Amino acid sequence: MLNDNNMLKIFSNDYKVTGKHSTMLSELVQNNFFEYYWQICMVAPLVGFFYQHKGQIDKNNDIKPSTIFLNQLTPRYEDFDFIYRLILLADEHYCESAQERIDKAFRTIYQENTQDDEKIFQEYLLGGVEKLYEKLVLDDTKSDDSDISLPQNFRNLGNFIEEIKINNVSDNSDKIF
Repeated sequence: MLNDNNMLKIFSNDYKVTGKHSTMLSELVQNNFFEYYWQICMVAPLVGFFYQHKGQIDKNNDIKPSTIFLNQLTPRYEDFDFIYRLILLADEHYCESAQERIDKAFRTIYQENTQDDEKIFQEYLLGGVEKLYEKLVLDDTKSDDSDISLPQNFRNLGNFIEEIKINNVSDNSDKIF
């Protein structure tokens, strides 16, 4: 049973995405890369971490916020929790000590002040939204002439998957990601 003492505080209520990130969520859905905002928020922290790209909350009030309702988050809480713990374990830039990362992810995850840990998670989430938007919506590079008949969003998706594949193969095999 979940309660406020064993869950991410940022997902304990409806989650509001503001400013440019709200626009990016909308365009990712409108371009059929995702069906729901919560799906983007599930993938985005991993993408942000993969690219080591953190975003900052944009409080532009001229853009209508996007809301992910608590009833959409709750059934997926264990998945969000897993991703949160994975990032706490893997982020050597945030916390160099392996033992401290293990403690944060398993021993003290919801016992101590986790505001800084959740801030890092949210920064990766927003950074991941930015990267997904950049790679899937904005990327207009052409792969080659053979795929010219494909819609641009399919070419962008193919380029993004190929980039992740190449980066993952060329990266050190001792890393988690």
